[in-house]
Amino acid sequence: MAKKSQLGITGRIGEQLAKRYLINEGYDVVVENVTYPYGEIDLVAYKDDVYYFVEVKAADVRSKMSVALSERLGPQKLARVKKATQSYIAQNDLYNYEVAIFAILVKIDSENKKSWIKVIQDLGV
Repeated sequence: MAKKSQLGITGRIGEQLAKRYLINEGYDVVVENVTYPYGEIDLVAYKDDVYYFVEVKAADVRSKMSVALSERLGPQKLARVKKATQSYIAQNDLYNYEVAIFAILVKIDSENKKSWIKVIQDLGV
């Protein structure tokens, strides 16, 4: 299994690649890594009068982790993201905006400096 520090590095790289992807797609990234005691929002983005709350999952293709990235979005994780999203909406008075939660899955080949991104839309609020 990968070391905790390596997982953190891969996660940070994944978040930066996801952020770059969003910017390239015309989103404004409002804030990164909003943390609450019960959950975290990796990225908050805005486009076309909609706020997007983004969960990023990243893994190196050479990692020994056997769990697929999409499988790391289990019900407990999604519940924490939804709770954090609701808190962010309340704290920032976003009730008059449409909101959406989605995930960006990032596979990283650090040796060859390549990455692949898959977006899973509409994870619910």
